Amino acid sequence: MAIFNEILSGRYNRALQKKFAIKGSAPVRQLGGEILPVHAFYNGVEERALEEWYRYGLNVGQVAGVGQAAARIRNPGNSNRLVVFEKIQLTDNGTGAVAKLWSLETQTTSADNAGPISIGPNVAWDKRLNNSSALIASVSNGAIALSLSRALVAMPAAGGNFDFIHEEQQEIILSPGEAIQVRAIVNATDVNVAYWWRERKFEPEELNIG
Repeated sequence: MAIFNEILSGRYNRALQKKFAIKGSAPVRQLGGEILPVHAFYNGVEERALEEWYRYGLNVGQVAGVGQAAARIRNPGNSNRLVVFEKIQLTDNGTGAVAKLWSLETQTTSADNAGPISIGPNVAWDKRLNNSSALIASVSNGAIALSLSRALVAMPAAGGNFDFIHEEQQEIILSPGEAIQVRAIVNATDVNVAYWWRERKFEPEELNIG
């Protein structure tokens, strides 16, 4: 029988070990002899933790002031975490008589906004693991624009909800050292944003993809 390479990627090795209750590591030659016939196993979001993807949700808000309100989430440069935003929903309460313009923007930065927001284990969607997020959240009035990458959306004067992400291809990656924020282009406007994201540690081979 041919000898195959062992699984060296820790996340998938661990997922196979847990899924099939294997004692010790999960070598390819062992699995190949036992489950080689292909069968499509159901793999829902509840199994992402087996691959060390941890999911979180956070709602942040900033009451209107004289400047441009913004809600920022930053991935620290030393986090060693790959972050994927699954949902970013903006809520406009409809104050004022004119339509408002909002900006979703991202940039490499190590700066937070003025008002820090605690992100603890309580924001995890999967309470089996109780893992804390590596991200840092903050809000302010008069935030500096993160203008290297930007998407703009206009909301009517009556307000409402707007989702920046509608399907998987629109999910946004946040690497270490980067931040993402929703900012009101019109001064004196409340900002209320709901973020859903997942994050995991980088595999060694992912750190340099060039």
